[in-house]
Amino acid sequence: MIKDISKRLNSDGAYALQMMLLLRQVSIVSIAVLLPKFFFMQEIGMVESLQYLLATFSVFWINGLLQWFLPAYQHTPQAEQDAFLWRVFLSFCALSALVFLLLLLEKTFIFSFFLQKKPFDESLIFFVYGLFFLPSYCLEYFLFIKNKNANILIISILTFLFQNGAILIAWYFHWGISGIFKIWLLLAGLRFLICLVLAFPRAKKFSIQTVIPNIGKHPALPLIGYAFMAQWALTFDGWLVNYHFMGDAVYFAIFRYGAREIPIVLSLATGLSAAMSMEIAKDFSEGIKKLKEKTLKLYHLLFPLTIFLLLSSSIWFPLVFSKAFSESVLIFDIFLLTILSRMLFPQTVAIALQEHKILFYISIIELLINILASVILVQYFGLAGIAAGTCLAALSEKILIAAYLYRKHDIRWNTYTPLNMWILYSFLLLICLVAKMCLI
Repeated sequence: MIKDISKRLNSDGAYALQMMLLLRQVSIVSIAVLLPKFFFMQEIGMVESLQYLLATFSVFWINGLLQWFLPAYQHTPQAEQDAFLWRVFLSFCALSALVFLLLLLEKTFIFSFFLQKKPFDESLIFFVYGLFFLPSYCLEYFLFIKNKNANILIISILTFLFQNGAILIAWYFHWGISGIFKIWLLLAGLRFLICLVLAFPRAKKFSIQTVIPNIGKHPALPLIGYAFMAQWALTFDGWLVNYHFMGDAVYFAIFRYGAREIPIVLSLATGLSAAMSMEIAKDFSEGIKKLKEKTLKLYHLLFPLTIFLLLSSSIWFPLVFSKAFSESVLIFDIFLLTILSRMLFPQTVAIALQEHKILFYISIIELLINILASVILVQYFGLAGIAAGTCLAALSEKILIAAYLYRKHDIRWNTYTPLNMWILYSFLLLICLVAKMCLI
């Protein structure tokens, strides 16, 4: 079995990326499982709050750059690819430094606005960790384009062990939450150094254009804007929770624990989208065909799994996390509906066709839908209403992108989507959710 996995990793870069993203998502969940076992709710709320702030100011440009990076690398002449990687890495470093300075210099205002509270004492060490960890998000993608697919899994496993082991070590030696952040900082430094080695252009003279990338004219800006709107839809959810519940860290933790996607759904969908955008950019007809085939395989795996988790969440969720998070179950059940949008890939086709600007414009509409729906629904359904608004907005975005592709490029939805199976599975999932809510 190990030999089969190793063989597939070396031959299938998309699979390697999916495994990396899966491990990353599993790590997020396992950290959430471990924290309640060893730390108090207020401490967990602090970790969630700091992660929320860092994500608010970084996830959008990370996702935007990564979505642009792979197709752009494919179109870069071979002689210029080393310099291209170096500029990408420097772009990550520059934006990470901007985030660090913003959080450091304006932390009083940021904490007051987003969290309705004063800064934590542990904020500085966490922000330093972010300064070095954020640029390292491109590490596995550098290995991917260099065809070092097996190394992607090795790095991912070590990162997973480091991140989760930090919680156990900090608890055992009574280092507290700050001890976790210090160990994470060590991990960030190691990943940063590996990125530096991979990206550094060999035997090339530096020019000012190479050393300082022109971020203001960066070709990835439309995709960064697109990811910005998608991220800030989630950021708004967190802000609305804090505003509606007067900055209560317990309610914030309850929402954050429930508002989670299934790791395997998010990772496999994201990995497939990233790899297929490069395949479609290289050969449109063949890439579209592969996208539809791989999507159908995901449907048969992920939809039944999601339905099972939905029907059983009331049993396993409090056991896995804590009884203190029993109120998170309903939010989790509703958030499972994000699979309806995750399993649609019109954005992958649009990115391959370099339709970046329209993605940005559509993301603005998505954010407006999310704000309007969440503000209305929270009045009637509380935290569950915010989750429902997010799911509705995400599905609206994919429908609008698909409509644009059909109108401008005459690319029908069923060309790249197993539409009949999507409708069938979506209907079954919705029926199960409604039935469960009626029986509770």
